[in-house]
Amino acid sequence: MHLIYRWRDGVANAVNEEGKEEVFYSEQPLEYGVYELDLELDKIVGARRLELNDEDFINRIIEKWSSLYEMPKEMEEDLRKVGLKIWVNKYRGAFFLVRCHNDADGISGCYGINKITGALKMVNFSPFYTLKEASTDLSILLNKNNPFLLLVDFGGNENSEEGLKIIERANIPYQVIDHHPYETSNPNIFNSWKYDKSGKYTAGYLACEIARMLNRDVSKMINVGLAGDKSPLLQSNEEAKEKALTIDYMTTYSNDVNFMLKVIENEELFNEFKAQAKRKIEEIYDLLGELEYIPIDGIKLFMINVDDIIKRTEFQSSGKIASFLLEKEGPNSVVVALTRNIFVMRVGDEAYKKGVNTHYILEYFKDIVAGGGHEKAAAMKVPPKYKGYIKGEIPNLIKRMLQPSQ
Repeated sequence: MHLIYRWRDGVANAVNEEGKEEVFYSEQPLEYGVYELDLELDKIVGARRLELNDEDFINRIIEKWSSLYEMPKEMEEDLRKVGLKIWVNKYRGAFFLVRCHNDADGISGCYGINKITGALKMVNFSPFYTLKEASTDLSILLNKNNPFLLLVDFGGNENSEEGLKIIERANIPYQVIDHHPYETSNPNIFNSWKYDKSGKYTAGYLACEIARMLNRDVSKMINVGLAGDKSPLLQSNEEAKEKALTIDYMTTYSNDVNFMLKVIENEELFNEFKAQAKRKIEEIYDLLGELEYIPIDGIKLFMINVDDIIKRTEFQSSGKIASFLLEKEGPNSVVVALTRNIFVMRVGDEAYKKGVNTHYILEYFKDIVAGGGHEKAAAMKVPPKYKGYIKGEIPNLIKRMLQPSQ
């Protein structure tokens, strides 16, 4: 049994019951649908159209899928529905425009989606899908037949609602895959945070799982988003960590997703970028020198102004600098990287287990800052007049989290 999804000039494109795509020669024109085929090598000599529709056919394949890491039952069932939606649209000939966040998790998600469909791929430099991005995308999508918008590792938040509303008004089908804190009943937003408040099921990992539903090989990248976002699902995987580091480095200098995906597939070229990334990190460490920290009940709190580091190294991401510093200083550390108006926070695994949580900090300052993130990684935009106050208050908040009874 096969789903014939394209016939042109005597060539039929099909997908079989294992999810494998095949090409056959067929003198008989075949419409889109599910068929029982009589084959002689790679030639169709007979075809009987079945009553089974494309959704049921693809769903039979997806039902066999099991996730690489155990996940809540409801989450698994809902992710299957998202996978079915994406795969059905792919075989119905949708034009996909994919936007992914410009970090290791977002790019690994784009890698997974690229295994499904050769979409137009773009990066997003913020967690928000604004009217600007929506307008840019509509200028492309409104000129395409059967358009479909897919957002990976961003867009599942209150600040993206206006942009998504414009997409809805234009009657463009879309899907958001995210893992950041956000309460919504929107069926077009799949957010793993709904099922697990830690955010450990990252968007890139989930997109790769959707590719796996029809047996696409994403083994090269499925763990990279987890490594990049420090997910506890990934206990120890140095290869994934190095890939995440290298991709984070590349996203600092390039916004060309196709270029990055080609580098990932080229081992020699990827290794060169990896070596450059490691040299750049050493340069950052040398510039910082011996770091001072605030000791708080066995936790080391580093509060570092990184504006000068960014200028001198041309490394434009305070978030990635904060992550690098956390790697260097260890799991009992908390790093706050300060720029003119952004505070980026990273919490080590042991500090997190002891109670340090960036959600608590964001909630405390919610009336004067805008921000978001995970429990161990977050950022907030700080009005200049409150910068000194917030900087002075963070050590006190950490102490309260470590000593909740006091």
